[in-house]
Amino acid sequence: MISATHWFYMLNSGIVCALLLITLFLLKCRPLNKFFVGTLAMSTLFLHYIVEFRDFLYSTTATVTLSAAMVMPIYPCHICMWLLILSAMLLDRKGPLATLIKDMTFWGGTICGAIGTIFNTDFIANSDLSDLYILKGMLSHTTMVCGCILLFVGGFVKIRVWRSLAAGLFGVAFFFCYGTFLNRLFAHFNLPACNAMFLQEIPEGYPEWLSTRWIALTFITVVFLVCVIFEQLFVKKEKRWYRIFRKK
Repeated sequence: MISATHWFYMLNSGIVCALLLITLFLLKCRPLNKFFVGTLAMSTLFLHYIVEFRDFLYSTTATVTLSAAMVMPIYPCHICMWLLILSAMLLDRKGPLATLIKDMTFWGGTICGAIGTIFNTDFIANSDLSDLYILKGMLSHTTMVCGCILLFVGGFVKIRVWRSLAAGLFGVAFFFCYGTFLNRLFAHFNLPACNAMFLQEIPEGYPEWLSTRWIALTFITVVFLVCVIFEQLFVKKEKRWYRIFRKK
């Protein structure tokens, strides 16, 4: 159950992110948008490892333990974090691959990051923002979501049905293949199961019916519906997805 502290965090962080995005949208300054995309991407990466930095610098023991998630990307948000870093380097690129990466980052990072903020199992279990591990888990998801949304607000990504569906389907396929490979790699070397991309079991505390396939199907459905509504409201009739489909 989501606590009052959780609601308080989501409300305040949402307001701060909304104010930043609205301000950047109104200013329409491309260099400033690029700066903030890069800053938010690097902030997400720094927050992801901040506990390890602290332990390394201030630990009184001879060794510092790293979890598998700190060594390599294991969960969807980890992949999206690195994709946001890559997207920040490709903001001026307009080729098919660069466009696909930025589109995949926008949709994957926004939705996965929002889920990771709202249904953060660590925070639900311990809503103590004075605990750096808990705080950085929430803040890193927030900065990632804000950076991914800025890809659209800043004009680096367009919301269109066909290109967004292509990015969504490619992202789902990539997550599945990568997760399967990583799970088998851990099994091959007799390492503890890492449950990469949640393919082996659903996240702890989630309902049993919430399978990975259901999440993937819901993700693609959400992308499609959002794009359809957006095109209906903001795109000229002759350029909408069904007109393009008829021409093809």
